[in-house]
Amino acid sequence: MVMKRNLLWLLVYLGAFCALSLQPHAARAQHIGEQRGVKIYGPAPKPEADSEAKPAGKPEAKPEAPAAKKSAQSTSEEDDLEAQDNGDGYNIFTMAGQPVKFADLLRKGRPYVVTFWATWCGPCRQELPHLMQAAEAYRGSGLQVIGLNLEDPRTEERKVRAFLNQMRPTFPILYGSHQACRALNNNQPCSSIPRTFVIAANGGIMARFAGYNPGPLGIAIGQAARTATPARR
Repeated sequence: MVMKRNLLWLLVYLGAFCALSLQPHAARAQHIGEQRGVKIYGPAPKPEADSEAKPAGKPEAKPEAPAAKKSAQSTSEEDDLEAQDNGDGYNIFTMAGQPVKFADLLRKGRPYVVTFWATWCGPCRQELPHLMQAAEAYRGSGLQVIGLNLEDPRTEERKVRAFLNQMRPTFPILYGSHQACRALNNNQPCSSIPRTFVIAANGGIMARFAGYNPGPLGIAIGQAARTATPARR
C-alpha cells in the first residue's frame, strides 16, 4: 500500500512538471500555426481593448459625383430657302434674295404673263425672245411679263446671272418654285417647262401652256392685253 501511494504521488509530480515545461512550446506552436494559416486548438486569446473603436452604424455615404453639365449646342438657323420664306409658302425671291409674296406679285387690275423656266431648258430659251417682244408690244396696255426661274439660287446663281447678262430680258426675272407653279396649274404638278400662264386683269387664268407654243401663246397674250382697265392702257 505504501509503495502504491508513493508511486501515485510520483506520477502526479511528473505530470505537473511536464505541463509546466511544455507550456512555452505550446504557445510558440500556436503562433507559428497562425502565421501559416493552421488552426491550433486551445484557449482563445482575449481581444485587446480598442480605445478608438467607432460605434456601429450606417456606413458613411460617399459624396456624389457632380452632375455633368450639358454642352451648349448652337441653334443657328439653316440658311435655306424655307428658312428665308416670308410665310406664304411659295418661296419666291428676287435676284438679290428678297422674299416676295405671290399676292403682291400678281395684283388684280392688270394682265400678266407668268412663265416658269430654267437655263438648261431648250424650249425656255426659244420662248424668252418671244416674251420680250410681247412685253414691249403691249407695254402701253399695262401687260406685265414675269419670269420665275426654277433653279436653286444657292448652287446655280452664277449660271443664272450669266444667262441673264447674255440674254438681257426686258421683264422682271425672279426665283420661283414648284409650289407657285402648282398654284397656277389647278394644284397639279408642273412636270414640264416652260410652263406659261396668261392671266386676265381680273385675276382669271385665260390660258395655260406646257412647252413653247408660239402661235397660241401670241393669241392668248393679245386677248389678255385687251382686258386691262382703261387707266392701264
